[in-house]
Amino acid sequence: MKKILSLMIAVIMLLGIFTGCSKSGTEKTDGKSGDVSLDGYKWTDGVIVIDGVLYRVSVDPYSKFKDNGWIMQEKDQEISDHVIVFVHLRNSKFSGSYIRLDMYNKSGERKLLSESTVDSIGVVTSSKDEPETLCDFELPGGIKRGASIDEIEAAYGKPTNIDVISDDHWILWYYDDNAKIELELSWFKGYGLQEASIDDKSR
Repeated sequence: MKKILSLMIAVIMLLGIFTGCSKSGTEKTDGKSGDVSLDGYKWTDGVIVIDGVLYRVSVDPYSKFKDNGWIMQEKDQEISDHVIVFVHLRNSKFSGSYIRLDMYNKSGERKLLSESTVDSIGVVTSSKDEPETLCDFELPGGIKRGASIDEIEAAYGKPTNIDVISDDHWILWYYDDNAKIELELSWFKGYGLQEASIDDKSR
């Protein structure tokens, strides 16, 4: 009897080891920093990791941002069908950054802003000289806040278009006609990539 019990315990332990090994580091999750992997994603998938949480445009609702401390600054009110409204999200941890969302009501009836589709996700920097107040973000291909233009082009190729706002501020635009995704990247001299926005253009 003891031999049978010992054998059963050994089998259970072995199964536990195999189960643990199956959770590889390349698994995609939307948990906190340390759990998130962008392996296998492309920029055309419309994903971005903000403060260690993965968000996907036109998929994840405003409530996911709210659950992670990003609070809408505008009054939550009903909007008409096929109306897009820009909203700003603030997080008490990051006084130098905010998130801008385009909320698109495509339900066919009036709907609350907070319940509309997140059609665009943008991370905006308002105080580049105070890095401790800024929110980190990451895009597929290992592109993070502070990335150089060379690093961006190595990951994504040449931009579809470049807007030279000034010698110190360039905006790189990438657009994929098949995925209907537009990527806007703001580069600042001496700071690198500081702002990123993903827009679903399939509407």
